[in-house]
Amino acid sequence: MFKKGESIPVSPDKLDKMGTLIASGVYIEGTLKAKGMLRVDGTVCGEIICDGSMIIGKEGKVEAKVQAANLTIGGELKGDVKVADRLEILPSGRLEGNAVTNVIVIEDGGVFSGSCEMPIPEGKVVARAKPKEQGK
Repeated sequence: MFKKGESIPVSPDKLDKMGTLIASGVYIEGTLKAKGMLRVDGTVCGEIICDGSMIIGKEGKVEAKVQAANLTIGGELKGDVKVADRLEILPSGRLEGNAVTNVIVIEDGGVFSGSCEMPIPEGKVVARAKPKEQGK
């Protein structure tokens, strides 16, 4: 298919959609800010701010405060997360920390240890319980 040393052609429109990859074996400490998609297969400690979707691969280890549009956890994350839309913990995933998100999905085998807050849009009633009458 491709010979050793031969470049792999990538169209400019796909190059912008590729995002950022923190590969296995890479260690980053500090604040990481990413535009677009971010995938972590290595180790990140500190704080992550991603304006797009973030994926932590099976081998990924994150010990950080995380802010992202969407977050999929296949590896380990220790720290509080704030996710604008969807938080998903895969069967191999583990989240130890508190979460603020609109949607949370924990697949069979996924581990979540912490609390979850799901904000309610202003003025919208999601559910209302009728109080039980005394003596009945």
